Amino acid sequence: MIAWIDGFPPKPYSSEWFIAETTYGDRVVLRALPDEYSHDFTTADHTYLMADLVARWMQFPDSEYKTFVEDERPFPSDPQTLEIEENRSILKSIVAPSPCGECHLQIGETCDICGAKQI
Repeated sequence: MIAWIDGFPPKPYSSEWFIAETTYGDRVVLRALPDEYSHDFTTADHTYLMADLVARWMQFPDSEYKTFVEDERPFPSDPQTLEIEENRSILKSIVAPSPCGECHLQIGETCDICGAKQI
């Protein structure tokens, strides 16, 4: 899951293209400039921006770097794991009826009362 992160990206995340929302509410695609430049970021058409104009940012889904998270929640960065988790939640919402409250199911079990399945 890719999410907005307040502020501007730290290195090395800023060295690749990222999506930014400016303090003016515009969305732009940026990457960091070398340290010798007076500005911090550039767009593909060489428009330069200072870091203080970046209100929040997010990585592209195909980022080279592990997904940036600010807190300690476990986050599967492996694309196959992400796909499995997304499919599991979709299946739960479509296929499985809501549990009746009497069932205490393990993965793969079906409730004899209501027919709910633990996926």
